[in-house]
Order: sequence, then C-alpha cells, then structure tokens
Amino acid sequence: MPALKEIVADTIGTSLLAASPMWDQAVDKIIPAQITAFVDRNAELGLRDAAESAISIAIERVAAAVDAGAMPRPSMLSYSRPEKQEVSRQELTGGMQYLGDLRTAMVLFALETGLDVAEVSQLTYLRLKALRIERRFSVLAEACLECAPPRQLSLQYVFWENSELGMPAPVFGLDADIFDAFGMVWAELNYAYRNM
Repeated sequence: MPALKEIVADTIGTSLLAASPMWDQAVDKIIPAQITAFVDRNAELGLRDAAESAISIAIERVAAAVDAGAMPRPSMLSYSRPEKQEVSRQELTGGMQYLGDLRTAMVLFALETGLDVAEVSQLTYLRLKALRIERRFSVLAEACLECAPPRQLSLQYVFWENSELGMPAPVFGLDADIFDAFGMVWAELNYAYRNM
C-alpha cells in the first residue's frame, strides 16, 4: 500500500501534511482519529482551515485512487469533518473583522432575516421591498442595510462592489469567504448564530 506522500506529494495545498507523521505512513494504516488529531492540533496553532483543506485534498486523491482500482478502500476514507456548531462572540467578531464591512453587513443581514447567502448576494431592491411587507426587520438588520453601498442606477442589487474593471457588480463568493472567516459552511454558521 502506498504512503500518503506518494499519492499527494505533487498536490498544492498539502504542505501541512508533509510535517505530520501521516505523510510517511501507508494510507491503509491511517485512521480517522489521526486525521481528527491533526486538524485539532493545527487548529490550536490557528491553522484549522489550512489543515482541513489539506485533509480534504488528501481524501479526494485517495478516493480517486480507490475509484481507479489502484488500491482497496482504506479506513481513512471514513473520516468526516465534525460539524462545528458553536461560535463565541469573540469568534464571531474576529470572523466579521476578517470579512470587512460589506460582507459583514451581508452576513449579519442574512443571519437576522433568515435569508441564505445566495439570496442576500442576489437581493434586489424589488425583493427587499417585498420582504419589508412580509416581515419586520430587526434593528440590526436595518443597520446592515444602512451599511450597503449607495444605490446604483445601473445595478438592481442592494449589496454590490466594484469589479476588477471598476464596474458595479454583485458580490460573488460569499460562501467561500464565510468558510475562510469562520471555518464553517453557511448552515453551520447560521445554526451557531441562532444558538449563541
């Protein structure tokens, strides 16, 4: 059975794994508990996202080798990322600072109104008007709207930013930004916020 380094050595994003004992270990000897320990150890160093990304890449490569018939299915493929469903006020504040003003306003508006990130990224003034009729916004949600950029006549979206070409454009990639800031996907952040 090949060592993990033989499967992922040529892959970008796995450098953290190269410093771990799993790097030289045969993939059939790696167990999910080792992967969890690796992620937790790196999380303590502030490298949770990089560790989870490296593990995700390694698991994808090993799974591809299994699918290609190059090896039997190792137990490491049983690893699943634990759902992080808690967020402290400090973590929330730190994540929001990482996101910046516009994305923070968008995320908080979505959390407060029950919209998801795709809906808030595509929120038009027409849809906002309908939402105001359907439900009452919290004080925080209203404050988030005040942080939105000034209305652009050439763009229907409430939340927008200038593209690389300097033209007003919708905000793309908010899901990825949330994961980068909090180490959670949207559903996890939404649950954690509601139970904070």
